[in-house]
Amino acid sequence: MRRSMDPLDPILKHHGFKENPFSPFAIRANVGIIRLASSHRTQGRLELLVNGTWGTVCGNVSWGIEEARVACRMLDLPNATQAVTGGLFGPGEGPVLFSEFQCTGTEQSLLDCPREDSIGCAHAQDAGVVCGDPKDDVFLVGGLTPNQGNVIVLLNGTFGAIHGVGWDREDADVVCRMKGLPRASNIVKEAFFGVQYGMRTLLNDVQCLGNESSLFDCPMKTEVIEHGLPAGVVCGNLE
Repeated sequence: MRRSMDPLDPILKHHGFKENPFSPFAIRANVGIIRLASSHRTQGRLELLVNGTWGTVCGNVSWGIEEARVACRMLDLPNATQAVTGGLFGPGEGPVLFSEFQCTGTEQSLLDCPREDSIGCAHAQDAGVVCGDPKDDVFLVGGLTPNQGNVIVLLNGTFGAIHGVGWDREDADVVCRMKGLPRASNIVKEAFFGVQYGMRTLLNDVQCLGNESSLFDCPMKTEVIEHGLPAGVVCGNLE
């Protein structure tokens, strides 16, 4: 029997995800599997999952802005601002999978682009990307009204919650500001708004001052926790 609809399902489908693809890595419908190896959500070394094995892409002279645009599209991030070559984000592990990409920049997946299996390309040449920061990457889910709910983030193409430990009014105020809502009237912890099906927490120990324009401007730790209790917020009056 199919489970009842999760509150996050419409958001997932809007961003092109299959239903509840909660894992440490981004899994998008019909475009393969990709991740950024980085502590930053919009830039890092590019890695692909091919035949069950994670590997990197050769960042030689063929890796350009067209290829980076396709990679950012796969990650569900805004358009690429830079194609990174020469292993700038550090060497990866596993095989160097592909080289000599010839993307036009309009493809939905790097696997749609002409390319060659990599031969002789070392991890010192691993490719990376810098994608523009997404503007709509924080959601309130599970509340009775749009101004309340668990705080869900879209990080490196993966949806996840924020661990409630250390969550305070300053952190909540920044989330409300991002959503264009009044300041927080209440902060909630320990899954007050429930736990979304299959959800992991991706961030913890958020330490906002309260005047930041984005939650991602605040010091925080990026860490996957399987059964963390999510933080939530009520912005404005409790309705």
